[in-house]
Amino acid sequence: MNDTVHSLASRLHDLLVEHSLTRVSSGPPARPGAVIEELAPIAEGAGRLGPDARWIIAVIYSAYATIGLRNNIPRLALVSTQIAVQAGYNDCLQLGSVSMSPLHHHDQFRALYQQIRISEADLDELRWQHRELLFMARDLERAGTDNITRRDTHTSRLPQAPMPTRVPDTPGILAARLEVQAAQSALQNFAMKAEMSRAANNMTLSMMDSWDYGQARRDAWSADAMEAQIRNASAARAYLESPGLSHAVVHCPPLGS
Repeated sequence: MNDTVHSLASRLHDLLVEHSLTRVSSGPPARPGAVIEELAPIAEGAGRLGPDARWIIAVIYSAYATIGLRNNIPRLALVSTQIAVQAGYNDCLQLGSVSMSPLHHHDQFRALYQQIRISEADLDELRWQHRELLFMARDLERAGTDNITRRDTHTSRLPQAPMPTRVPDTPGILAARLEVQAAQSALQNFAMKAEMSRAANNMTLSMMDSWDYGQARRDAWSADAMEAQIRNASAARAYLESPGLSHAVVHCPPLGS
């Protein structure tokens, strides 16, 4: 079966989630060398597809940088970030984030950052992407608190806003979208694991004669209503490009601004 940009992106998404290399994950992967080996064929496939798939290479080397940072290998993180930027990575918000701070004092990183280009319209979408992950993390935390006393055995999903479909001015936005989608999937997995654990515990407790089935039904109805409310709020957060934004590709805002 021949590789396509879509098939490679799908495999890459799944590996980022599987090995906890998303923006909302923490800690180094259990076997970093093995993870790098799993990502390498995707990079090779993207290389064969040419310029249209270079943004996939950008995501892979961004993941290598994450591995380097989490395993305290700054040289790997720095070199990987350089290759990612050369492949079109331009999420200056992520590069300027706390997670990348170990590299911020390196002259090589600062020089690299100054080479990055993006449009005002693309930067506006990046800001939306980063806000959306904060919204999902907030919804996950709220659900964890609200669900503690639930007695039903239903499971609720963590809704997410649809990803933008605008044609970006720079291919690096496609890389950022994939990283955000992987983070969204990771948050949904966190939520579902917690829900499955709660539901299984309630299933066991429901075998007791003292179990309040009426309360369980009411909790299920309340949870369904809350999920619908969060789903509607997520849909309402769908990205809409603001009018008047420039599509000219220029320097990123200064690091730390």
